Amino acid sequence: MTDYLYPPVQQCIYCKTKTLPAGVARFTDEHIIPLAFGGSLILRQASCAACARIINQQIESPILLKEWINLRIKRDWPSRGKRRKTKRSTHVIVNNIDGTQMKIPISEYACPVPCYLFKEARIFTKEERGDDNFRWTMRIYSDEKDDATMKKKYPLWDGNYNIFTRPFIFARMLAKIGFSFAVAEYGLDNFNDNISNIVLGYNDDVLYNVGSNMDVERPLLGSSHILEMYIFHDGKSCPLLVVEIKLLAETSSPRYHVVVGDIDIKNTRHVSALRQHCAEGKIPSSALSLI
Repeated sequence: MTDYLYPPVQQCIYCKTKTLPAGVARFTDEHIIPLAFGGSLILRQASCAACARIINQQIESPILLKEWINLRIKRDWPSRGKRRKTKRSTHVIVNNIDGTQMKIPISEYACPVPCYLFKEARIFTKEERGDDNFRWTMRIYSDEKDDATMKKKYPLWDGNYNIFTRPFIFARMLAKIGFSFAVAEYGLDNFNDNISNIVLGYNDDVLYNVGSNMDVERPLLGSSHILEMYIFHDGKSCPLLVVEIKLLAETSSPRYHVVVGDIDIKNTRHVSALRQHCAEGKIPSSALSLI
């Protein structure tokens, strides 16, 4: 898939710095959806090295190099930088019924990955924060044909997969995707950012801004990833800018929502941007009733 390049921001969209360290010529480019997921939307010159390091180490590496690594290898999804030269694993260790272990080629492995389902983001309901573990559940993505083949070819296999869950890190990745997409499409200065601190880990209340429907939707053939924006307004507080995310839309997957910020209807820049984006069809025209 050909990359789509957005105009350079020339500042860090996360910490908002416009100053580069001595000897650094430019801000780094930001893949809105990680390259390892096949993301092709690139927001140029949009991240400083410090914030990029946080996102890579705290968010993308735990998900892409641990939870999703076997599926990525099997589907030959891309890697960046030095990892392209690193020899990828070829086998997975599984347990047998008798307690011993054996190696199965990744090409024959069902490569299950967690599919997280979250309750509605609490910003919509203004609920007090409770035990976040009650606000998510999980299903498993796996290839049913490969699963059946494994059971037939390896009768000693105990039928269990070892899966480590990281729902809140995954939610931070959704926050990062939603925020960077909103900046690319809507403009960094055209709304009040209330989620970059969650992306960077300075605020751990990620499920206040991130949620989903509690079910998976049917596959959308011919679609890869779907990103859409809309305005939510309850008539009381400031209108909220929301990004909907459906990853791997060609599979049965949930539709996530990320509240990236709010619109100040007393701010002339915000109002002008809202009019423009409604005219361009990026935001439903019904949002004009807020002005």
